[in-house]
Amino acid sequence: MSYKTRKLKKLFGPKVTGANGIETIVPQKRFTSLLLAILFTFLYTAAVAFNPLEKDVLPASSMLFGYFISIAILMSVLGLYARNYHKRLTESPIEIFFILLINLLLILSVQFIYYIHGYISFTPLILTSILISVAFSRRLAIFMLFIQIALLGLITKAGHSRHYTMLLPLEAPYIFAAFIPGCILAVNGSVKIRNRLKLLNVGIVSGIMTFISIYALHLIFNGWEALDLRTHDGRAIFSTAGWAFANGTITGFVATGLLPLLEGIFEISTDLRLLEVSDLNQPLLKKLSMEAPGTYHHSLTVANLAESAAEEIGANALLARTGAYYHDIGKLNRPEYFAENEFQKVGKHGRLSPSMSALIIKAHVKDGIELAEYFRLPKVIIKFIPEHHGTNMLEYFHKEAMTAAKDDAENQVSEDTFRYSGPKPSSKETAIVHLADSVEAGARALAEPNPANIAVLVKEIIMKKLSDGQLDECNLTLKDLAIVQSAFIRVLTGVYHSRVKSPPSTIEETI
Repeated sequence: MSYKTRKLKKLFGPKVTGANGIETIVPQKRFTSLLLAILFTFLYTAAVAFNPLEKDVLPASSMLFGYFISIAILMSVLGLYARNYHKRLTESPIEIFFILLINLLLILSVQFIYYIHGYISFTPLILTSILISVAFSRRLAIFMLFIQIALLGLITKAGHSRHYTMLLPLEAPYIFAAFIPGCILAVNGSVKIRNRLKLLNVGIVSGIMTFISIYALHLIFNGWEALDLRTHDGRAIFSTAGWAFANGTITGFVATGLLPLLEGIFEISTDLRLLEVSDLNQPLLKKLSMEAPGTYHHSLTVANLAESAAEEIGANALLARTGAYYHDIGKLNRPEYFAENEFQKVGKHGRLSPSMSALIIKAHVKDGIELAEYFRLPKVIIKFIPEHHGTNMLEYFHKEAMTAAKDDAENQVSEDTFRYSGPKPSSKETAIVHLADSVEAGARALAEPNPANIAVLVKEIIMKKLSDGQLDECNLTLKDLAIVQSAFIRVLTGVYHSRVKSPPSTIEETI
């Protein structure tokens, strides 16, 4: 097994050979994710049913079975959601483990609050919402919020609520419901966050909203007496709302400290991490600018193209831009063998056979993965290195080999020798960089890069990629491709437009 195959298997999982003879990714990690979901269903059941305040810490078998069925239904709903809207979870055991572990810790934290007779408004729902939103997406965070509230609602039916109503006039499920506005604010505030300190503001605002929501619910059920601090109930309500505000405020500090830790342990790439990696002063990018300046400037242009297109179709523009910065870092090992870095009339490939040239060109994928891992780049960035080529054909060298083979009947040309091993782009972001890389190289080679020629070039390249099946494994729609095409044409026209030549001036005119 080759070095590159081992690296790709480590990154993407096992492969099989398809009908076209090209290796394709098989999402076998889904089975591991399923096993994790089953395991956590049992753990959730035990955590929900456990009641240290009662003589019998576990309920009757019928009730226990009811909890198990209820939690299994919730887990099934989560699985269906992930399959349809967030496939990244089903194919990444470490990420589904992160989500399921957060839910388990949330349940245990509520059990601890019940055990010490604390305030249920200190439940870390705002914290879990922020972490999921920053690590994954706003949609997933809001969906998980309702799953979590349903799980916590089961706890109050396990014999705990009667202990808790001695402290508060409002049942705990309503308190959990009061968290919804604050958590949604936290989710919206933490999406595409660019500064860790902003999490502090998000936490405070969410705490204020939860404070108001708790008072609003108490006014509904208790009337104006809820505002009377002279009564026991009024003081209890104020304490509950006050702890909710403290919850949000503390959450901002805790989330700021937890995110770097979680990024390291679970290898989750947040926008904050991507911002750090996208700094052009990063050692690897500085090295690229010094040793392969042509590749470096090519990468910057591809990044501009990818960011613009991703922004317009609603993909992760920061991820696309950062991935574009690093997609060609493997060229650092032999920069002189790539056209953008050749400064001589006769290139290095003029002295090599087509198959040897193809071997050197394709090797930059393996070299790039090795460099990326050495510099500890996030896996989500490393995926851009092999996927930005997909299973493209090195057409120039393939044609050269075919021409040479006509004069030598014994010399059989294998198409696989001149085709990248893949995998094909598996996300919108890697697909956009895949297209941007090709259109930038094509536009650079145009003799007359005027708007009309650029538009024709971009359309031809996108149609060629589509017909070649390079976009089969990503979720770009035809509508997305039309938007991407327009974005590419606009950016490339600005970069490679033809300048109006000024007439030469005489020395006398300039004096």
